[in-house]
Amino acid sequence: MSTCFAIEAESPIKPRYMDKIFERISEKVGFKIRPHLIRHSAATWAIKNGMSPAILQKILGHSSIKTTENYLHISGQDIRESYQRFSPVNALIE
Repeated sequence: MSTCFAIEAESPIKPRYMDKIFERISEKVGFKIRPHLIRHSAATWAIKNGMSPAILQKILGHSSIKTTENYLHISGQDIRESYQRFSPVNALIE
């Protein structure tokens, strides 16, 4: 039998059960929700909130950091904020 997740002290969740959960969520929000969308969104959120890509790599079980880099959606705003936060020039001006 194939399983998606294992929960401590309980039986593993079967894929069909997860499919039904995502079907119900999809009906409520009005568009198709898939497990990978949730995984990808959570990983992107973690990166944007300061998690190290190396740590995220371990959490996601990626063997290569290159795979984890798919979650790095860097915008112009991200670059500006990072530059303002980490630039040594700003430290000299203040």
